Amino acid sequence: MPTEGLINEMANAGQRLFGVAPPTGLADTAETFLGTNAIAGAGLILTGLAENYWGTGVFQPSQRMGPAAANARLSAAHWLQATIGYADPVAVDAIAASFDRPPDGPVGPPGNPDTEKRLARMAALAAMSPAFQSC
Repeated sequence: MPTEGLINEMANAGQRLFGVAPPTGLADTAETFLGTNAIAGAGLILTGLAENYWGTGVFQPSQRMGPAAANARLSAAHWLQATIGYADPVAVDAIAASFDRPPDGPVGPPGNPDTEKRLARMAALAAMSPAFQSC
């Protein structure tokens, strides 16, 4: 469920609901959505939704991931496969290295809220990958 905080963050990222007057509406050119503020705002929206900043609903990625939740490298590969259709090894390593755990070590105890946040953050990072942003 959208909350005021989420709607405000979307507006900050250039996605103002009802904020662009007709007849043209939002611009259909890439420049509008590729500026520094828009890209940073989109990243904040992705991590905010993944970590439930605005109380829009808890995301429990381990329930969807199964064995891929075992370690950071497998988790990163899972989310890249889900978002862009393949697990680019460079992106897998970058996402896996961004956590305070060894890439081949456990992400955390299954079902633990901190583990779920780490896994959700990996999903957000996969969605921020350049390959996903350009599909």
